[in-house]
Amino acid sequence: MQLWNNFTYFLDDPVHGDQFSQIDRRWIWGGALSKLWPVKPLGFALRTGLEARYDDIGKVGLYKTETRAVLSTVRQDSLDEYSGALWTEAARAFGPVRVTLGARVDRIGARVHSDDSRNSGSAGEVLVNPKFAAAWRVLDYDFRRVRLKLEVLNLLDSRDDDIRYFYTSRLPGEPAEGVDDYHSHPVEPGSFA
Repeated sequence: MQLWNNFTYFLDDPVHGDQFSQIDRRWIWGGALSKLWPVKPLGFALRTGLEARYDDIGKVGLYKTETRAVLSTVRQDSLDEYSGALWTEAARAFGPVRVTLGARVDRIGARVHSDDSRNSGSAGEVLVNPKFAAAWRVLDYDFRRVRLKLEVLNLLDSRDDDIRYFYTSRLPGEPAEGVDDYHSHPVEPGSFA
């Protein structure tokens, strides 16, 4: 995929303009398996599964361009992103109410190989998410269920960084040549759906 943008026209470069190009070349591999087990402990139907995904991003870059011709490279990286999950859930009907309990464990990570060593490195995280759902049968039609779903993300509202990268920023009040610094995007706070 290749995108071209020019949000500021001639603000940064009055001669060539501020057009830039973003490139993302990737292969995505993955799959999922699940099994409904024939045993029913305490009357609960038990399902388990696993999922895996691997993104091989051979080239991701940001380039200064003019009329879609590359003038210079801002940065060019390659990276590997991976994720894997194991999950289980048990469901049982109690009269008109069907209750589902479960848990999911995710392992997510990435390795970055950058043209600037300050942007290279690797990171990974393990996430554990419990699950509870209740569906109440209102009518005997195909659309008879009303569901209540609760998902917990970042339960403790920790102040972690989702991504961290190094670049030159030009914010109001900063010098015209910009400031070289690390910038980060925080992990989103806890949410309920």
